[in-house]
Amino acid sequence: MIWTTSHLLDETTSLINNLGIQVLKHTLLDQKSDDNLNFAVIGGGPKGMYAIDNFISEINEQCINKKMNLYWFNKDSLFAAGPNYNPKQSENLLINYCIGNLNAWKVNTEERLCLTDWLRLHIDSTQISPYHYASRALVGCYLMDCCRKIIDDCPSNIRLHLIAEEIKSIAYKNKRLWLLNNQFESIILCTGHSFLSDDIADKYKNNIFSAYPIENLDRVKSVQKIAIQGMGLSFIDTVIYISEGTIDDQYPQFYPFSRTNLPMIPRRAELNKNHNTFFFSEYWQGLISKSDIDFDKDFLPLMDKEIQMAYYSVVIKSTDIQTILHHINLISVEERFSLTNLLFPNKSLSDFQKENYTAWVSDYLKSHLERCRLSFDENPLNNAIQMLSKFRPILEKCYEQGKLTSESHHRFDVHWYPAISRICFGPPIANVEKLIKLISKGKLKFEFTECPEVNLSNKTVVLKVNGKRITCDALIYARIPRAAISKNNHPLFTNLIRQGLAIPFKNETYATGGIAINKEGLLLNKLKKSIALYAYGTPTEGCVLDNDTLSREAHDFSLNWVSHNITLLKSTIPNSRHYVQR
Repeated sequence: MIWTTSHLLDETTSLINNLGIQVLKHTLLDQKSDDNLNFAVIGGGPKGMYAIDNFISEINEQCINKKMNLYWFNKDSLFAAGPNYNPKQSENLLINYCIGNLNAWKVNTEERLCLTDWLRLHIDSTQISPYHYASRALVGCYLMDCCRKIIDDCPSNIRLHLIAEEIKSIAYKNKRLWLLNNQFESIILCTGHSFLSDDIADKYKNNIFSAYPIENLDRVKSVQKIAIQGMGLSFIDTVIYISEGTIDDQYPQFYPFSRTNLPMIPRRAELNKNHNTFFFSEYWQGLISKSDIDFDKDFLPLMDKEIQMAYYSVVIKSTDIQTILHHINLISVEERFSLTNLLFPNKSLSDFQKENYTAWVSDYLKSHLERCRLSFDENPLNNAIQMLSKFRPILEKCYEQGKLTSESHHRFDVHWYPAISRICFGPPIANVEKLIKLISKGKLKFEFTECPEVNLSNKTVVLKVNGKRITCDALIYARIPRAAISKNNHPLFTNLIRQGLAIPFKNETYATGGIAINKEGLLLNKLKKSIALYAYGTPTEGCVLDNDTLSREAHDFSLNWVSHNITLLKSTIPNSRHYVQR
């Protein structure tokens, strides 16, 4: 079942549409400020909301009654939801995990509900299961309702200002951070995926498009052929948005391509309760405490063995290490299941399969649909993929703060982690079924086993490889732009670097494209000063691994920002009258 905003009760829809969130103009900041301390959160998506919640919760917990201003900036009025969970977007765009895995709160109460329980309260149905899915628009409604609850819990001594203004510059003078003509004690950056697309749309405005905002793709629905660069979740958003709702299937043909030319596989509807245990736990515990880790040498071989053993433990119905290893050794290396075969199944295709690559991709996706409908005991691949997913926390520990060697860090970013994500973090079954339907109609064509050369003009997009040539009417960059500080693709971070308030992160010779932070989430700076400028979420990627999820569990640097603020507030309280007995 897929739940959408159309399933919400009328009173809930009305509540979401009239949250009573007062979005202010930044001109209020131009007025003479009061003597209260100012704190700021920049970025109005889920991570910004989590930072606000952590701050307000700690103020309430510590019973601090000192007056202060808390400013929350976002480039538009979609506070809490952000663009990814815009409640007004197409209901065809889904979250890629079941609803039981989504919880905006650290601790649930009768009022602070996980998504599943929130839906049970706001949808007239007794059939809601944590294994169901939801549209991203519906998740946006949930997040905005969570935001309403946070605002309701804000104590009277905190003046919370929600300001719809894109922040492009922060200054530092007189030992204070300055923003829109006001000084701040501390600021945390939760800007999300707000990097400018690294494409050439300005030169070829007629036929080059970015996948987001997705409504812009309405302009290409009438063309005949569309080339799509990227085969991840954004690619799926793109083809579903353009193809669905079109009368009589009058939509373009799609020609996707990417580095590996492999689409993401469907994800089983399961909760994040991984019951697999590592066969070599002691080794992994030792590895995460080290630095200068070479992923290919120190990580990959035993990771491969763990995946193999998870696979063959189901094949032979045994969990005994020696029994499984003995069985594996009886199989030739060429025929043995391996991590490489799982991640890169198109590396050993026959000439016939290469010539009929669309059919091969269709069969590949169909086989994974069948796998998703089977249990772990029925299909060994399910067990192997779950084991691969379980490596996420270990990968995070080995990745953070440049613990990988420079060369290994780069190879992991561009080669290994995209492949792991393709296997572990794919779309729901329903979306892959839609892809297969488009293939069967001849609308979705996988023509390339190698990444093609792209030739652009104002009228056409030509894809060429190995003598094959396909002319398209438009090109869509179906990739979420990553940080690329050297290319100035983020105005705020570019200005911070120019002022010395931030520096690019480099692991020896490898620059990830992001900013450098310390273990507390503080931005490192050229001024060699302790400046209370923190980052949380997407801006921290490169120093930490994949910090853009809705989870509040990993790398929550907003807790350190809050701790700094609480210490500062306590230091300014002259006596106990600023504490409230609760």
